[in-house]
Amino acid sequence: MPGLSPPVQQAEAQSVMATSQLIIALSAGAGPGTLEGVVFGGPTITPACTAPVMNPPPLPSGHYFQIGYNWPAPPPGPGTKATFTVSTFYDSACAHPLHAYSFLIVKGSATTLSATGSETAYTATGAVTGYRTYDISDIITGTASNYVLRTTTASGLPPVAPTSSFGLVCLYTAGSAENCGYAAVQNTSSLGIPLALTMNYTGLNPPGVTTPSRGTVGMQAFTGAVGSMGFVFGSTPGTWTITGGTQIASDTGTYSFTVDTNGDILASSTSLNDPGNDAAPSFTEDSAGNFNGLVRQISTGAVPSLFTTDNAGNGTIIYTGAPIAPITGFLVQ
Repeated sequence: MPGLSPPVQQAEAQSVMATSQLIIALSAGAGPGTLEGVVFGGPTITPACTAPVMNPPPLPSGHYFQIGYNWPAPPPGPGTKATFTVSTFYDSACAHPLHAYSFLIVKGSATTLSATGSETAYTATGAVTGYRTYDISDIITGTASNYVLRTTTASGLPPVAPTSSFGLVCLYTAGSAENCGYAAVQNTSSLGIPLALTMNYTGLNPPGVTTPSRGTVGMQAFTGAVGSMGFVFGSTPGTWTITGGTQIASDTGTYSFTVDTNGDILASSTSLNDPGNDAAPSFTEDSAGNFNGLVRQISTGAVPSLFTTDNAGNGTIIYTGAPIAPITGFLVQ
């Protein structure tokens, strides 16, 4: 891999390929309906400790939870604000939090919505293990929607510096092809390499219940000093561009997925090809949200690495000639 030195060159290449596949999973459940479907027109609900009779994202199964929200009565005018909170707990008394989510949602105009929020993760004894911020916007014009999500993730509460950041931008037009772009910057990894990646999907046809959505994929990967890389909107609508760093991989390929009658993904697959690194990574997701992938060497057909995660993004990657590394929140550590 250009710019990276032996003997860990192979593992570095594999980490880049695996991470490029996993960043798509970071946006699972995000889409233009995320804000439009839940924001306004509901009652005020005071949180109550509730047994988990269902598993709506992002609630993990097997835990007790509280949901609270305060929606203004419809019709909402410009500047109308709403709040939404979700907390999950280790115990039935809801005394020991596992995750806490909080969002402020604002209607900017008749066609715009935005939200800011945060997520805090805790151990059973109350220690903070992670903190994530959310910045979301949705602009709706006629039958089209421009949806943007940005997040940052840190190992603790501010002022702890973020270890990673993520971006999603999607242009949806009813009955037309869609463009979606993903970007991620990861400042820490088990290999000690800061990575930045983009995956831009173009020409996605809207899926039917029996008709897969298919499109083309372009992935670029970069490395650089910690804090030196970021991402901005690309010149093509619905894409991202990495700023800073040195490019170390450039892949092209295809993507497809199928959905059920509720719009939930039944299965998806991504296949990429990177002749410059003699690598062909591929990636699948099943209906339970579990992910499996591999990196294949083009010239020999050998498989130098395998990776897998559960629906929370936690799993492992197995390298050739390097230790097994954990994957946490869909990012190779």
